[in-house]
Amino acid sequence: MNQCDLESCGAHFLDQPVEQYTVQQLLVDEQQIMTGQSAFQVLHTPGHTLGHISLYEPKQEILICGDLFHYNDVGWLNIFREGTNSIRRSIESLDRLARLSIKKAYPGHGRAIEEPSIMIDKARERLEKWMESPEKMAWHACKRIFSFSLMIKNGLKSREITPYLLSCSWFYDFAVHSFRLKPEEFVQPLLDEMIRSKAAAWHQDKLISTAPYEAPNQKWIEEDWKPSDWTK
Repeated sequence: MNQCDLESCGAHFLDQPVEQYTVQQLLVDEQQIMTGQSAFQVLHTPGHTLGHISLYEPKQEILICGDLFHYNDVGWLNIFREGTNSIRRSIESLDRLARLSIKKAYPGHGRAIEEPSIMIDKARERLEKWMESPEKMAWHACKRIFSFSLMIKNGLKSREITPYLLSCSWFYDFAVHSFRLKPEEFVQPLLDEMIRSKAAAWHQDKLISTAPYEAPNQKWIEEDWKPSDWTK
């Protein structure tokens, strides 16, 4: 098992389980892959991650865009893991996709996109604003990561939140390097912003993500899948 396996999907950094899988084929830019009766073109579209790809079917003009852009949103960016040029790379990837004829796009999260060109333009505008104000990018990332954590755990009780956040690598990096705060000083500002932006809400004594989700099976959560524990 190499370092890439151990770091798979940033599982430790994000504290998110990843079930073991096997890579059967390495994909390269502009390669054609067949699925059913459709031939998809592999497009290297870095930004959200350095190895991010999109898949384009030119006959039906369908795009699978992953986390490059969503409906009225973009995938969160992490300059600590992907480098300080991740915003610029994302914009360049959007520019590449903007040259394609696309009727429908399927992002990694959320609804299918019926007007891809409009959403690509909106994504580019948002990224350009982040270049002027990187702190906005950091807030976006923190809210997205924490919201997903709340989905996986089906919420956290108030007494669990501080110990949990202080145990997370992502929380430490953003607190210290983006907001120049000690991690324990960043807990309350993040909670306040989660509530203010309606990314989360209190249900009695439990903080719950407001995005629609289906809670994972408790047994699956307890497995705590981490790449370091995978078998070779």
